[in-house]
Amino acid sequence: MMAADSNMTPARFFVLLYLVSVAFSSASSQTEEKESQCNLEDTYKHDGRDCCLCSAGQYLVEHCITSLHFGKCKHCDSGTYNSHLNYQMSCEPCTSCSHPNENLEEEEACTPARDAKCRCKRDHYCSSNKETCRLCHPCKKCADGIKEACTATNNTVCNDKIEGGNIIGILAGTFALIVFIILAGVAVYIWRRRQLRIRQNATDHQTNGNATDVEMQLLRVDIQPHLPDIAEVIGWKDMRDIAMRSGIP
Repeated sequence: MMAADSNMTPARFFVLLYLVSVAFSSASSQTEEKESQCNLEDTYKHDGRDCCLCSAGQYLVEHCITSLHFGKCKHCDSGTYNSHLNYQMSCEPCTSCSHPNENLEEEEACTPARDAKCRCKRDHYCSSNKETCRLCHPCKKCADGIKEACTATNNTVCNDKIEGGNIIGILAGTFALIVFIILAGVAVYIWRRRQLRIRQNATDHQTNGNATDVEMQLLRVDIQPHLPDIAEVIGWKDMRDIAMRSGIP
């Protein structure tokens, strides 16, 4: 009896192992079946069947052969993406943020399930109301100060120009011109005064020279022939005294 029970033990073991294997296989099959299915709202129509859409980051290679099942989907290649459930036969090319004339830079890299995200470079803004900007413009420079700083979506707002600013500039220029004219006039006046003094000194020197020449000419006059007449007028006694003092022979 014990021998019979001993012979039955391996058989029972194999039977138990078989039952576990069948149960596991059934559960695995059900899991795969569940994973290969989808909800009706995530399907598309093909030849009268409701095929499951491929996931984001994938594209469709082959359509399904059974409704509510997936066909054959593949992951997007590098540099391409699909951001939604789809049945497209290819992926979209990723957006480039490196065009030199668009003033963009990359904020988020492209992935199979998401496009690259660009943003404006520093001191640039995007005037488009769209979520994705394709062209950024340089921010405005303000000569009179900034009222509102430039942002990624709005240009700089400058302070209002000061009223009368042009008049102030004109007055400043006029004042500078007047000062220049006055200084130039003073310089000309001083120069002319100097020239006049030089000429006056030259004239005075010439006049003094002429007077001296006249005196010398008077001294050279021979008065000896006129002495008798002069003596009769002033008297011979006085004439003699004058002659002795002046050295007249």
